[in-house]
Amino acid sequence: MGAEVEPRSADITRAEDVQALFSQAVDRFGGLEVLVNNTCGPHIGTFDSFGDEDWQAAFELVLPSLIRALRGALPLMRQRGGYIVNIASSSIKQPIENLIFSNTFRAGILGFAKSLSVELVPDGILINTLGPGRISTARSQSIDERNAEAARVPVEEVRGRVEFQIPLGRYGAPEELARVAAFLASPANT
Repeated sequence: MGAEVEPRSADITRAEDVQALFSQAVDRFGGLEVLVNNTCGPHIGTFDSFGDEDWQAAFELVLPSLIRALRGALPLMRQRGGYIVNIASSSIKQPIENLIFSNTFRAGILGFAKSLSVELVPDGILINTLGPGRISTARSQSIDERNAEAARVPVEEVRGRVEFQIPLGRYGAPEELARVAAFLASPANT
């Protein structure tokens, strides 16, 4: 397709990192047409596991950081349209055991994106939120290990139970999620 891509990472909990990210996009490409928002998952645990500081840190990681990135991107995207893809979790549809922070704050991503989609479409900006289930990553492995430890069973048993509930009978591959995100962030999505 001939598109130039220059991946950059930034700590989106830091406003100065976000500003630098968008300044680099303007310097390199003259603007911005695609934003993929993806944060690491907040800590694993149940309600009683966390205090107020933990809740605030998880909130900052998931919601304000995404909002901060969108605030930086929108003035650039409004010039020529674009695509925003938020990567959340299947917890936006159904809570996941031991993921109280993800269950709480990722649902906020979906509500935010749905509200914003109506505001952005007149500017030619499409926003989508992906709610992937289990993708074979270090994060999924960590969740499985924690759940296995709590249940005092082998991690393979936990993974087997999860895979049994997945229609394909397996965890997704990161590349599969990336292909869906790439489609949503392309003109094929219009």
